[in-house]
Amino acid sequence: MPKIKIMRGRQKGQTKRRSIIKDKAIAPYEIHIDDEQYTLIDMDKQKPMGYFTEMHSIIKKITQMNIVSKNEIYTLKEFMTEYNNIKNELTQQFK
Repeated sequence: MPKIKIMRGRQKGQTKRRSIIKDKAIAPYEIHIDDEQYTLIDMDKQKPMGYFTEMHSIIKKITQMNIVSKNEIYTLKEFMTEYNNIKNELTQQFK
């Protein structure tokens, strides 16, 4: 029985098409978009912060990281209020 060659990844020399979202509303992050996923990049650290298949997941991640960076103690109600405020600030201009 002949062996079947399984192709994995891209062929040699092939590159992904990519777009980049740079916006002061999400600074210091950038969102790199290719044909398979969205990648959240921390530009200060030059490091990927996550790989996502949906844009709303990136908004959630940025919102979470903004809250964490404040290094505060919240009640559940305060956390939800702050979370919604940050999320709304990021998405308000698109509604």
